[in-house]
Amino acid sequence: MIFVTTGHVDHRKTALLQALTGTHTAHLPEEKKRGLTIDLGYAYLPIAGDTLGFMLAGLGGVQYALLVISAQEGIKPQTQEHLMLLRLLHFSQIMVVITKADTAFSLLLPVQVRGLKRSNNI
Repeated sequence: MIFVTTGHVDHRKTALLQALTGTHTAHLPEEKKRGLTIDLGYAYLPIAGDTLGFMLAGLGGVQYALLVISAQEGIKPQTQEHLMLLRLLHFSQIMVVITKADTAFSLLLPVQVRGLKRSNNI
C-alpha cells in the first residue's frame, strides 16, 4: 500500500511516519536546516510554499492519504486546503489521524473532525 501524509505545518507528520516506520525522514542537510522533510521514499505532502510542486509530482497512482491534525491546534485553514487538494486529485481513501493527543484535551476537536469528514464525504 502506498499512501501520502499531509496536514498543517508542525502537526507532527514526520513524527507519525517515524512511529510507523522506525525511520526519521528528515535526513538531508537542507531538510535539517529548514526543519521539514523534502525527499523520502514515502509520498510526503507538506504543501508548504515551494514544496507544492514536489507534492503534485509525487502523487501519480497513489490512492490513500493520511490527513494529519494536531489535537492541540485542531483544524487549520491549511488542513482544509490539503483536504480540498486530495479530493480534487480523486483520492479513494482518506484517513484522518489525530496527533499530539497525549498533550491536549479538546471536546471540540472530535466534533470538528466529524464535520470535516461529513462535509467532504470521507
